[in-house]
Amino acid sequence: MKPVIELKDVWKKYKVEKEDVVILREINLEVKKGDFLVIIGPSGSGKSTLMHIMGLLDEPSLGKVIIDGLDATKMNENKKAEFRGKKMGFVFQQFNLIPTMSALENVKLPMDIINISEKEAKERARELLSLVGLENRLNYKPNKLSGGQQQRVAIARALANEPDIILADEPTGNLDSSSGKFVMDFLKKINKQGKTIILVTHELSLVNYASCIIHVKDGKIIKGG
Repeated sequence: MKPVIELKDVWKKYKVEKEDVVILREINLEVKKGDFLVIIGPSGSGKSTLMHIMGLLDEPSLGKVIIDGLDATKMNENKKAEFRGKKMGFVFQQFNLIPTMSALENVKLPMDIINISEKEAKERARELLSLVGLENRLNYKPNKLSGGQQQRVAIARALANEPDIILADEPTGNLDSSSGKFVMDFLKKINKQGKTIILVTHELSLVNYASCIIHVKDGKIIKGG
C-alpha cells in the first residue's frame, strides 16, 4: 500500500541575523491510510512545524513532501489550497473559530469555499454538529460555548468536506480531562471508520490512542513505533 503522506529528507530552516536556525532535520516518514499517528515531543521540538509541513501549511527548506503520490513541493499555492480543502481537515489547540459566526456557520464555511450548495452545506453542518453532540447549539456563537464545545465545533468543521486525513495540533491542550477524552475518543472512532489521523501532542497519555508513534526532539525523529 502506498503511503498517503511521505516525507523524504525534509529540513526546515529560518534565517535569523544571517545565521541558519534549523527547526527540522533529516525527516523521513511514511503515513499509511488508516494510521493513527501520534507525534510526541517537548515544546520547541519541531513537532508542530512537522505537522504544518505534512498539512501543506508550511514548506520545507529542503526535501520532498509527497501526498497521494503527488509531489506537493512542486504545487503552486492555489493547488495546495485546493488539495488541503479536499483531502485534509485541521483541528488546533486554539479552536480558530470565527467569533462572529454561529456554530452552524463555522462548520458550513469550508463547504462554502468549495461552492457546495447552501441547502446541502446547511444539512451536512447540522448532521456533523449532531454527530459531536451539539444539535442544540447550532446557532450559538463561540463565546457562548465552553472550550470543549468549541473544540467539538472545530472537529465538525474539520470533517465538513469529508477529508481523508485529519491533522490535530494539541487538540486537548486547552480542555479539561472530560472534554479531552471526548475529543480523543471521537478521533479514535472516525479513525476506525477509515480516516487517517495525525496528532501532535506533548501529553504522553495520548499515545494510548495511537497505532504508530514518533518522538521528535531537537528537530529530529529520535524514535518511532
